[in-house]
Amino acid sequence: MRLLVATLLFVAASRAAQAGICIDESEFEDAVGLLEKRVTNPKQDMGYASICMPGAVTGEYATKKRIARVNAACTKILTRDPADQQCVMLAGYQNKTELGGVNIFDAIAAWNSGPWSGPRTMGTWDSDFVSIDLYIFKTLGDTRAAALVVERWNTFQPQADAKEKSRKRTRSDMPAWSRWRQQAAAVLGAVGTSSDIEFLEKQASATKDTVVKRACKTAIAAIKKREPTP
Repeated sequence: MRLLVATLLFVAASRAAQAGICIDESEFEDAVGLLEKRVTNPKQDMGYASICMPGAVTGEYATKKRIARVNAACTKILTRDPADQQCVMLAGYQNKTELGGVNIFDAIAAWNSGPWSGPRTMGTWDSDFVSIDLYIFKTLGDTRAAALVVERWNTFQPQADAKEKSRKRTRSDMPAWSRWRQQAAAVLGAVGTSSDIEFLEKQASATKDTVVKRACKTAIAAIKKREPTP
């Protein structure tokens, strides 16, 4: 059964975030135990334990034994359901490129995720809500993410322009667009090449959002440092 992760709020595995959700070993053990039950019972309800799972594979509670249990369970779950978002996410947090025969980058790239939809986490960029796919793209360091991010940015731009002019836009629409671009720029800064600099310069010049402008310039600087001009 594919988990509808997009309907849940996953908390990143920072110590502060863990303290707010799972506060001791027993709660992490319970969460991993529920994941293991999903191996034989695809309909097993994880409930709020889903929020704890990132902390089971990264951070102070991520023991070797616990990580091994998570990966063993997810290997079996992904063999049955290659699109299982929870296990794909957990593999991505560990910087795994493959688990259970599933290519993690490809699986995440297939998510229907964007500025206004898709799985979210918390506490990565400025302690704000962020897109899990962008976070994992940056973690994996796969250069294929650069072209994907540019393509999606170009796709979402006219949608954002329409939302900005619409009387029906919500209070969160434009802040979400700002956050997504900041995160997307960070991905380009991590995996982009000199060919992406022109795109980032164009975005920095076009936007009135000073935070996005700064994110684009930071990404450009990172690319130039990684690929210095001869």
